[in-house]
Amino acid sequence: SDIANEEFSESIEVSLVSPDELVEPDLSVRLGPSAAPAVRKFARELGVELDLVTGSGDGGRVTEDDIKLVVRRRSLDVNPQPSNETKKMPDFSVFGDVNRVPMSRLRRTISRNMSLSWTTIPHVTLQHSIDITEMENIRQKYKAQAKEAGGQLTITVFMLKIVAAALKANPLMNCSLDPEKDEIIYKNYAHIGVAIDTERGLVVPVIRDVDKKSIIDLSVELTNLGARARKNELSLDDSQGGTFTITNLGGFGTEFFSPVINYPEVAVLGVGRSRQVPALQDDGTWVAGLEIPLSLGHDHRIVDGADGARFMQWIEQAIQNPMILTMGS
Repeated sequence: SDIANEEFSESIEVSLVSPDELVEPDLSVRLGPSAAPAVRKFARELGVELDLVTGSGDGGRVTEDDIKLVVRRRSLDVNPQPSNETKKMPDFSVFGDVNRVPMSRLRRTISRNMSLSWTTIPHVTLQHSIDITEMENIRQKYKAQAKEAGGQLTITVFMLKIVAAALKANPLMNCSLDPEKDEIIYKNYAHIGVAIDTERGLVVPVIRDVDKKSIIDLSVELTNLGARARKNELSLDDSQGGTFTITNLGGFGTEFFSPVINYPEVAVLGVGRSRQVPALQDDGTWVAGLEIPLSLGHDHRIVDGADGARFMQWIEQAIQNPMILTMGS
């Protein structure tokens, strides 16, 4: 007769035998790990083979925690590591002349970091145009003062100040994810990196404690960092400790784009080229206004789309509120 067991897909045929036909069971045959039906179902749903799981329960019994540990280790294993199994490049010389140029040390670093960020972090990009007419009026008003102090009062400087305040109001955007411990690390400081284009490649020096500095001070510090970056005078410490990154491609005519998050941060703000647009005033008249396209990239593992949208709304309200743009610290 056939006896169906709900734990196994196969059936086992049972028949009566004489005592002389009995043989010693082969104890080397593995019958599979011991686990409760609910645990087996949990493993199937997650695609985990029980034979590959080491049970931590009584008598080696597999528990749900053991399954979760396997899944967590798998998630860590997908983090990009230097691979010796890169796909062999075709011989392009059969199609025409080619030149091979070794990558610089900086370019190799950029390549590794970009691969790490892109393959580890599930990116989501939110894009929004924001009226910066009032902010531009303030910039024009104080740019001479910034120049006298040795700085340049750029849009990026204002975004530094605004983002620092936004991070305080939205602390989830100022954290990092520790997947090994399943913990979110909130940082009680605002160290913001600024992407700078140089002849050697992209560098991201970090301005520390942005929230504690005035816009004039930030203009001077960013100007100095930019000059040092282009002269290759930045130290390793200058690019460490960032909690958020701003990258501005407006100078190249770019509007919206998808910036790559600087791992292990969870968000990056891309600033595009501002453009004039008609703006309706309270009295019903139309004037020339100024809009700027912003692109927020965030880590969807811990930052939901609504969280990112609220962050962008906060930035918009801050830009349009001159009190946020106070010249003091």
